[in-house]
Amino acid sequence: MIESHEVEPYRPKIEKGDFVIFMTGWDKYFGTPKYFEHPFLSADCAGFLVELGVTLVGTDGMNLDPTFPEDIDPEMVEEEGEY
Repeated sequence: MIESHEVEPYRPKIEKGDFVIFMTGWDKYFGTPKYFEHPFLSADCAGFLVELGVTLVGTDGMNLDPTFPEDIDPEMVEEEGEY
């Protein structure tokens, strides 16, 4: 999981409107079952990036959301049960 404290050191370099791309090295697992166990953003980190004014977030992993239901942060679940 990618947490806001891991992004905090880069705060001075991030300006409103910037794109943030996380280079985790996870692309090396592409084509293997491990690729589905990719790092994803915590709800706190997503909120932190919004506060900084980031307009696009990307990754070298499968996506920025958890792939498996047991990894979903309850803070990200809406009343309808969707995240």
